Amino acid sequence: MNEMALPAERLHRSPQMWLIFATILQGIGIFAGIGLVLMSAFLFDAPGSEKNRALIMLALSFVAFPVACFLAIPFEWVAYVKKSFRGAVWFSLLPLLPVISAIIGIVWLQVAYGGNFGK
Repeated sequence: MNEMALPAERLHRSPQMWLIFATILQGIGIFAGIGLVLMSAFLFDAPGSEKNRALIMLALSFVAFPVACFLAIPFEWVAYVKKSFRGAVWFSLLPLLPVISAIIGIVWLQVAYGGNFGK
């Protein structure tokens, strides 16, 4: 009977270890993201930069990152407690959305505006 319980225990332990690791990274991400939020206002120093849509997208993704990290922690653990292990892992990946958005904003800024903030 113990041999039958072993695979179920592994399935239970694997998401738990992933969530512990993700929670630590997200906690660090909250504090690192606060620095991004504080510095994001300086993106708009160049004249005309407030009209640059790629820059606005980049600044919004900087602001969204610590919020996503903060929201992901309780969401993933609530899903884990409700035995939705797949949902818990998906919630732990929530902070990747602002990261992907920031990458898209940086590429857009480089391609469309030549890296200039004020165009």
